[in-house]
Amino acid sequence: MADAVQITFVDKGRTTNLTEAPNANDLITACEEALTGATNVTKLGVSSTTMNTIRKRDSSIEVRYPKPKDLTITAFNRRMVIDRILIPLSGEYAETIDQRRFVTVFYGKGRYEHGPYSNSAAVYERIEKALSKAGVSF
Repeated sequence: MADAVQITFVDKGRTTNLTEAPNANDLITACEEALTGATNVTKLGVSSTTMNTIRKRDSSIEVRYPKPKDLTITAFNRRMVIDRILIPLSGEYAETIDQRRFVTVFYGKGRYEHGPYSNSAAVYERIEKALSKAGVSF
């Protein structure tokens, strides 16, 4: 399945491949909507160390496309071509501020880019629900 979109759930370094999950399309859509519906830009430099730390220390979902994909962030009218999305679901980049949950959405083409976007609780809850349907809890 080299041509399939790859979906991976990572929990403190342990990976679960969700590419074949019955609701794989729901997971992909939820992650894409987290990016396209982003409401804030995070001023954050992103390095491979940052990404590896997230994978080792936190829970996250990662989507990797076999071919670059065009997406537009609606609030910023920004078109981008990406081949990956990573969304931390716990830890420092999935924060609760004033009882509101925020998720950071990392994206890139070839590597993760600086200045990830963030989105609100509804996105987190949709991803959490899709993961639960796929049999993943965290």
